[in-house]
Amino acid sequence: MPVNNRKQPKSADWRNFPLDKWNCSTWHRYLIDKNAELFDAEYIPFGKGAISQRWRTEKGQLKQAQADLGNAVLLAFIDRCLATHTPNADFPHVNFGFMWAYRRDEVPRAKADVTAGQQRKQAEERIQAEMDEGGIEW
Repeated sequence: MPVNNRKQPKSADWRNFPLDKWNCSTWHRYLIDKNAELFDAEYIPFGKGAISQRWRTEKGQLKQAQADLGNAVLLAFIDRCLATHTPNADFPHVNFGFMWAYRRDEVPRAKADVTAGQQRKQAEERIQAEMDEGGIEW
């Protein structure tokens, strides 16, 4: 049996880790990296109290959101929240706790984005299959 020496990416390596396998560590790394990239800001979890408790709370929120929405919609939701955040002195970054508490109005739009993307992909696959079969002439 051949040995696979290829290293699998770690779950926090969101750029190389399959979306369907993302977990709380992946989501937090994504949020940390995106806040640094988009807002040049350090990611701080939502809420008051001990920082360790705030991380645990956000992990719970992420697990709930992942179970409720699925990874594709959750990513679209987070990306929409990141895209519409306007940093200021009080809120230089945007964290998941804030998104989940105050920006859930973006969930239906995120679902629509994912559905539209899936429909586009299916249409492209149908067209490609028809072209492969010689059914479409240009």
